[in-house]
Formats: sequence, structure tokens, C-alpha cells
Amino acid sequence: MTMDVDANEHQTLELDVLNVTNESRQTYGLRHQDYERYRQYCSQHLRRLRKSLGQAHSSANKPYQKKELPEEITDSRYLHLLLFQSERAWAYAMELKTESSTESRRHFHIVNRLRRAAQNASQLSKVAEQHSAQKRTQLDVKAYAALMHGYLKFEEQKWQEALDHYAAARTIYETLAKASNAHQETLCHSTIDEIDPSMRYCAHMLRNSGGSSQQDIDDIVSGMRNKTSAPGMDLLEAQLAEVAAQSRQKRAQEMTSISWRHKIVELRNENLAVSILKAQETGQDDSAQDVDRFDEVLAVWAEAEKAAKKAIKDDEEATAKAKSSKSAETTENLRFCYTYAAYNLYARSIQRNLLLAKGIETQNGRPQDIVKLYDDILKNVASINELPTIQNDHIFQQEVEIQSYYYKAWRCIYVADAYSSLARYAEALGLCDLAFNYISQARASLQQINPQNDDGLIVIDEKELQTADQTIRGRKCKSHAAWYMEQGEKTDDMQNKMDEMSLDEIDEVALIKRLDTYPSSMTAKRVPHLIDFPPQFEAIPMKPMLFDLALNHVEYPSSLSARAGKDQAAGGWFGGWFGRK
Repeated sequence: MTMDVDANEHQTLELDVLNVTNESRQTYGLRHQDYERYRQYCSQHLRRLRKSLGQAHSSANKPYQKKELPEEITDSRYLHLLLFQSERAWAYAMELKTESSTESRRHFHIVNRLRRAAQNASQLSKVAEQHSAQKRTQLDVKAYAALMHGYLKFEEQKWQEALDHYAAARTIYETLAKASNAHQETLCHSTIDEIDPSMRYCAHMLRNSGGSSQQDIDDIVSGMRNKTSAPGMDLLEAQLAEVAAQSRQKRAQEMTSISWRHKIVELRNENLAVSILKAQETGQDDSAQDVDRFDEVLAVWAEAEKAAKKAIKDDEEATAKAKSSKSAETTENLRFCYTYAAYNLYARSIQRNLLLAKGIETQNGRPQDIVKLYDDILKNVASINELPTIQNDHIFQQEVEIQSYYYKAWRCIYVADAYSSLARYAEALGLCDLAFNYISQARASLQQINPQNDDGLIVIDEKELQTADQTIRGRKCKSHAAWYMEQGEKTDDMQNKMDEMSLDEIDEVALIKRLDTYPSSMTAKRVPHLIDFPPQFEAIPMKPMLFDLALNHVEYPSSLSARAGKDQAAGGWFGGWFGRK
């Protein structure tokens, strides 16, 4: 379709670069990283644009003549023409980059294509500025030109220039994101996510080259997030992963020992050292405390635990064949490393479950779901208690015992909440008492030791116990109050019945005095008269008769009468029978 340029002389130049490039890339190949298909689409689209603008090239039989842009541009399609020329050159560079080849000329062709893309982007920015395009369009094409120049300088390994261009593009996109609709804001943030890894890589290379950047390779790795599938990101991520792996390998060679719980052991297994370093680097970023982050950390610590278990197995096989004077020490060191990796795995799993439990409680979720999480926590605590080197560490065992008491108490608290939600307040009160006993046992154990948990993963101190104690008291008071509120009507009925009872108006004989008489009716509404209360007085003897029956069976010693100065036979036979001598 042909359109006269003069018909649009009153139109303002406008171009939404991010929207046009994003739709074209995602529709024509780059959703699957097919750069060749996208380059072919750019060529076809350029042919249609040139034909509609009267900028078509001569036939194949005539020499090539470049068509210059008119002095006055009022049609936005000229901006599209320059944009897709840059996109085609960039797509060709990415296509060459993805092809696996060791040709020395390939890098030269990649740089030439990126230089052509940067030139076309600069011309686009210049045209938009000279012909009074919209302000947003001018900012948009400036950011695009800076991004293309950043790609060029990145490939030429001019890290400072690349970092400057990336910073300029990022600043513009941050500004555009604040003054855009939801769709444009999403596109701006997506492009920022694409730029950030390149900036971190440039900062890393500047540091290795003696530059002024202070950003460490650990920050580069921890800052990498797979938030976008923008074209070229896969290649950059591969480069970053390669750099991180090389740095980790170098540090693993220098790593000769592990320090944990005030103990230092030698580490000579290189594969195990690499796995532990990777896990340590992944777990250093505490800024993003979310479940996805914990899943990533758990995955790398699981790899470290697996590597330690394999090292122990290999050592056992080697020891079975031949033993040396240091074999026992090496085996003990490997077991210590396994305990270190496994403990971090279980401890971070506990942290993850605690985070999930806190989220459920914040959202007023079911206590039953929190109880399931605490069941998993107690399983992890039991697994920690079964680790090899813990059996020989009394303080460590005491710490694990405190953790067990502490988490059992919290489990009882949430089980009590579940019973309270079912209006079973007696069971809830019993569980609160049980939780209080657990806290008391944990406090008693804590006073006997000096904790050596220097990693800060699971910290249970007097402050934590005091918080749990206050929570238990609050839950107990709440259950008491709920029980009294529910039993209010029953208490009133009982009080009325007590008021109806009287001790003065008793006409019938007490039941205890007429047990042999069967009552004539069982439908009486009165309370039955069981006993006389207070009981009636009965007469009893004032001085009861006492008979000395035991005197006749008492045998006195024969010398007693002689010492008393009496004759033993003076009383006669009857005196001895009827009375005392």
C-alpha cells in the first residue's frame, strides 16, 4: 500500500519503541530464541516500509544506490524504518553469537553487526530530535540507542563505556516507567531487568581489571534473577554462570578448612569444597526472605549434603582397601563436613517452615495447617539430633533438646487454637499447660549451657522463651474466658436450683433413716432429703467404764518384790487372783 508523505505533514512523529520491538520479537521467533527468523522478518518488514515510502532500491541488475532520507520528515514510518534496520543488524549479531563456532572472524562479524545497529539507533535518535518528535518518543529512542551502544561496547570488552551506556538507558527507562500506563510500565521494568545483569558483569570485569568498582562477584551471582526471558539474556546468563563457576573453582582451590562451632577442620576434597562454597554464596543474600528464595537455597545445600555423603562413601571404600595413620582423621573431617552441610539443610528448612507458618497466621489461616508445618519442623530437629558428630558434642545435644522443647511448645499452642475453634476449651487449657511445661524444661536446659550456635540460623534464647511464655498465658486466659462465656447460662440455672434449696423446711424423714422404705413417687421436683444436717445431738456417757484386762497377763520380775521390801507370799493365793499384791 502506497501513501503520500505530504498527506501527513501536520502529524507529530511518534514511536513506542518498547511496544513495537516487544511485539515483533515475541511474535516472530524470539519467544523461542530463534534469531534467524526474526532477522528475516525484519528484512521483509523493511522491504514493505521502503516500498510504501518510495524508498525502494533499484533492481538487481542495476548497481546499489542508497536512498537518503528527506530533509523534512513528517511520517512516523521513517522512524520505523530506522528502528527495524537497527533491529535487523542486532538480530544478525545475536544469530552469529548463538552459533557454536571457533572461527576467529566470527567475533569480527558480530562487532560489525552491532556497530551497524548502534549507528542506525543513533540516527533514529537524531532524526526524532531534529524533527520535533514527541518528548516521550525522544526519550524512548535515546534509551534504545544507549542500549545498542551498550551491547556494542560490551562485545568489544570496553567495560566502562558499556557500563555508562547501560546506566543511561536504565535511568531513562526508570523515568518512563513512572509516567506510563500499566503495560508500558511492565515493558520498562522488563527492559531494566535485562540491563541489570550486564551492568553487574561490567562492574565485575572492571574490578578484575583494576577499576574503581567495588562490587564483588558474590553480589553479581546473588543479584542474578530469572525474571525475564528477554532476547540475549540466555547468553548473558551463561557468561555470568561461567564467570561465577571459575571464581568459585579458584576459591575452592584456596579453601583448605571449614570453621564451624569454634572448630576448624581440614577440607581437601575439591568437589565438596565447590559445593559448599556455592551453597554459602547462595545463602548469603538475606534481602529476599521469600519461599522461592528458600527453595533455591535448600536446593544448593541439598547438593552439598549429597557431595559430602559421596565423599564419605569414597573414603570408606578407600579405607577398606588400605589404611594409613591419617585415615581416621580424614574420615572424621569428612563426617564433620557432612554434619555441617546437613545441619544447614535442616536448619534452613526449619526457617522456611517458620516463614510459611508466619504467613498463614498473618492471613488468619487454619491452625491445622500450621500444626503440619511444626510437625515437619520437629522431624528436622530429630534429623539434626541423629547427625554423626552431634553424638559426641554434649552442648550441641543440649541445644537440639532446647529446640525440640521450644517447637513442641509452639505446636501445642496451635493445637490448642484448633481445639478452641471447635469450642473444646478443656482440651485447649490442658494443651496450654503442656506447652508451659515444655517452655519450663527448655529454660532449665538453657541455664545449664552456654550456646555455641555462631551461624545464627536457629537462635533460641531467653527472649524467645519469654515471648512463648507470654503467648501461652494469653491463649490460656482466652480459653478460660471463652469457657465462662459459653457456660454462663448453665451457671445461672445451677444458681437458681441452689436458691430453691432450703435447710429449714424439712418435713420428711431423712433417707438414711428409711432405707427399707421404698418411695411412693420418683417425680418430686424437690431435692430429696438425704440426711439431717446439721445432725441432731445424742446422749453419750460422760465417764465410760474401763476394764483393765491386760493386767492379768503381765508378768513382773521376781526381784521386784524384794527391792520393794515386801514378802512375795504375804497376799495369799486369793490376793494374787482377785487383785494386786
